Amino acid sequence: MKRFTFILYTMILSSTVFAADQFICKTKPNSKNRAYISGQLESWTESKNLLSYQLEINAGCEGGFECKSKHLSQAKMLMNRLEYNPTKYFEYQQFILPTSVKLRSRQRLEMLQLILPKKLSPEFSAILINTRENNRYKVRFDMDCKITASVDTDFGKNLDLSQTINRAVSLIHEDFGFKNVDFAVDEVSLAKQLKENNPVSFLKALKSALINFLNDEDHPESPLALARIGAYENWNLSNVKESLLDHHISHWYLIESLLSGPANLEFSYDPYPPEEGESGAENWIFRLQIEQLSDHIYWSIVSKDGSKKTYNYGFN
Repeated sequence: MKRFTFILYTMILSSTVFAADQFICKTKPNSKNRAYISGQLESWTESKNLLSYQLEINAGCEGGFECKSKHLSQAKMLMNRLEYNPTKYFEYQQFILPTSVKLRSRQRLEMLQLILPKKLSPEFSAILINTRENNRYKVRFDMDCKITASVDTDFGKNLDLSQTINRAVSLIHEDFGFKNVDFAVDEVSLAKQLKENNPVSFLKALKSALINFLNDEDHPESPLALARIGAYENWNLSNVKESLLDHHISHWYLIESLLSGPANLEFSYDPYPPEEGESGAENWIFRLQIEQLSDHIYWSIVSKDGSKKTYNYGFN
């Protein structure tokens, strides 16, 4: 089994294609509180969208240039909040943006919400809301936006083994930003399975597995469930249970654990096959270990024919 680092390459991918819109949003240039977002919104399923963005906020600005404070943040593959169902903004979707939650005792917990249309038009409006703990309103940014490009996110099936592995590493390190995640592949097994021409390609399965690891905590020993424990043990989160933010703490802690590393993601059935005995003939099976969380091994199970929901669980 070999481990891989990213190799820069250029190729034409042909396969299942998913649409993504690149966009920019900004407040009026003379606003007292100003925000600028450069982002990409990708349609993943009928109800799930993925946001990657870079954000700059300048607050307390006087005149043309001087501002009292600046906030910079970015995130990749952030899923919209599925529970968001307002009466006023029913054609919109909500993203809870990661903020600094390693709080000192006197700091206040704050939350950033980005409200975007469910379907972007060439020009559209967005709202960025900064609230304090327990959802108390602080600052609202009304933003004018426009699509700058529409691109395809491609999961090519017509790739050879080497190209597939290179794209997989690029997906982990570049698309998700997890440069400290070491990726290992059983090349013999992968080469055999690539020839099966499954409805769900290896690359789409890998992305599905990563998205599932980051968002699904149905199993009590999933990485997301254990990340919640780690966050409450290591971050000062004494008063967040009444806030929307409580639902996202574990997600952010898991992302930070993967960003800082070390972590290992493997595509190989042995030497640690899935604890519940799922078949490698019927499923793409990925194995994850994250040193910062625990000594658990986690598996994500992706159906090769797409007939079953992707899920994950852990065991130690």
